[in-house]
Amino acid sequence: MDVRVIDDQPWEVATDVLAVPILVDPAFEGPLDELDKRSGGELRALAAFRELSGKRYATSLAATGELPANRLVTVGIGDPASLDRETVLRIGATAERRLGGRAVDRLAIWITPLVDASGESPETVAELVARGVVEGSYDPATIYRENVETSPPDLAELVIVAPGTDAAALTAAAQRGVIVGEGANMARTLSNRASNDVSPEVLADEARAIAEEHGLWIDVIEPERAIELGMGMFMAVGRGSDNPPRMIILRSGGAGEKDALDRHLALVGKGVCFDSGGISIKPSDRME
Repeated sequence: MDVRVIDDQPWEVATDVLAVPILVDPAFEGPLDELDKRSGGELRALAAFRELSGKRYATSLAATGELPANRLVTVGIGDPASLDRETVLRIGATAERRLGGRAVDRLAIWITPLVDASGESPETVAELVARGVVEGSYDPATIYRENVETSPPDLAELVIVAPGTDAAALTAAAQRGVIVGEGANMARTLSNRASNDVSPEVLADEARAIAEEHGLWIDVIEPERAIELGMGMFMAVGRGSDNPPRMIILRSGGAGEKDALDRHLALVGKGVCFDSGGISIKPSDRME
């Protein structure tokens, strides 16, 4: 998916779908009023009909009148006082998921209302929205099925509409968001694939492929070396399955390397079969 940032006004953007964030009880003034006028009063009519709502994550599809966009999709922002970064991300995902099953190649999102409501920088909002769109495109039903008619569209282009901003800075931020979103979706697929499909050995092979693609250092500790290293508990759990465990180490820098704030960063997970732990057998109060 290509990402493009433009500083045009939203009513000037030619696209398949233009996403418009909407506040609770929207005041049709300024740019929103102009959008409504150019849509032939469609937004006001939908609001009067109570189809258009600023309730958080509420969506509606609207005709576009004289606008160069083929369709409008509105997404509710909710109360600005509780609009945090996670919510901005999910608004981007909601816009994408609302288009499930539709033929859409290019989606444009007008981010100015989110910038104004959240108080975040345009760069932060661009990154979060782009990441949200990518994560919103994820559908686990497609892992084992070739065609799922209701899946969110596979976009060719995402356009961030941000009048009066630094397009180059926002483009870099949005591209960073896409990368984070793609990484999250890759992790989702690995965790959602069936356990008889992704054994510890397969997971190690996937990690090797990631390391090769991105130039990472990798070491995979197999059962023999795990025994030599005294990893008894790790091996004890692994013996409950015909699929022996693997310990995978991926490193983006040199051994012992720290960041500019003198910190190590480590992400720790486990991939062993015959692990019966989880929410279902533990107190659920804090697990989620």
